Amino acid sequence: MGRARRCAPGFIQRGFAPQGLSPLRLADPGGAGGPIGARNICPSAESLRYQYYRPSWNARSTQTGRQIRHAGAGQILNWTAVFGKVRLRGRGSGSLDTSLPEIRRRREEARMPQRRVCALVEVVDTHTLLVQWNDRPRRLRLMDVAPEAGSTATGQTPTQFGREALEWAVATVFCGVRDLEIETPNDDWLSSNSGSLLAYAVVSGESYNVRLVREGLSPCFEKYGHPLMRRHEMERAEQWARREGRGLWGSADRGRYRELKRWWQLRAGQVEGFRHAVDMGEDIFDCRLHYREIVQHAEARARAVVFGDVCGAFEMTDGATLLQIGSPCQPLCAYFPPDMKRHAAFLAREHFGEYKPNYLYFDGPVSLEAGQPQISIESPDQVSTCPPRTRD
Repeated sequence: MGRARRCAPGFIQRGFAPQGLSPLRLADPGGAGGPIGARNICPSAESLRYQYYRPSWNARSTQTGRQIRHAGAGQILNWTAVFGKVRLRGRGSGSLDTSLPEIRRRREEARMPQRRVCALVEVVDTHTLLVQWNDRPRRLRLMDVAPEAGSTATGQTPTQFGREALEWAVATVFCGVRDLEIETPNDDWLSSNSGSLLAYAVVSGESYNVRLVREGLSPCFEKYGHPLMRRHEMERAEQWARREGRGLWGSADRGRYRELKRWWQLRAGQVEGFRHAVDMGEDIFDCRLHYREIVQHAEARARAVVFGDVCGAFEMTDGATLLQIGSPCQPLCAYFPPDMKRHAAFLAREHFGEYKPNYLYFDGPVSLEAGQPQISIESPDQVSTCPPRTRD
């Protein structure tokens, strides 16, 4: 491990194997049309099947590759779990450095963040900006940070610490700034529960998100998973802020952040398990990231596996129970009939609320009820805490 591996002519090797095992050799199936990625959808060393895709294709509209060759025997570590979306750049011989730093670098590059320069209209709060987006003003909620509110404009109750942080941001970071760069690690621009745009903000070449954490004005917010970009910078920034007792880490009356961090990291571990399962080729939908696909499944009354955090429980007059697993702007519920009432109550008790492992996997038919997607649960086996197998 650590040395570059050569490929035979006609192939580009994108494999990573434990010591003593041969890596994979993938033939280029694409021809013209841009870079191609691949994911192993059958991790068995004896029977390997891959799906190939291009960035221009829909994330769920992958195509099966025409040719796959495998040399060697034994269990191969699925390379998609290491590199993410690695691009195959055409036919020909090549080499791949499989050292750990190179693996991490390639995995970060594979996320292909999107960037856009926007005009700054207003600093609404420490974590919320108003930017010019597609010729109209739109609110931008900073990703992976959670500073205290400094104004009432976002509907939160401001604190003195939050007001001071907002004054610092306006006077120090955004003084004289007219344009800023925003970036997201995702293929599509995401929205928060309130409908605001979710992204990182880069001001004068410096990440504003990272600086908020480094100044001790915000923790690294991991409630919805570890940062998908700038994770090393964010976690190092928080480590140094805590070590130096900066901002919220230096005040005795802000001890709840330490408790919240333990809960957020518990949830982040659950999200990491979901991301790994998807990297390994499992067909699982995130209730926020893949809401459009969930609605399409509901319209077709098809079966789906949905990953989401339980954020509400409602008992119906007929004895049925609804577990809310979607945000207010992306409503989604799991329906438990009256004979599943006790199990629904158990799930709500164990997974709904602060300091609990909120995320669950729901496997069942999806339908539209009152215009909103709903997944039907008829058996306890349809709900689990670990990702179910979706492929044979």
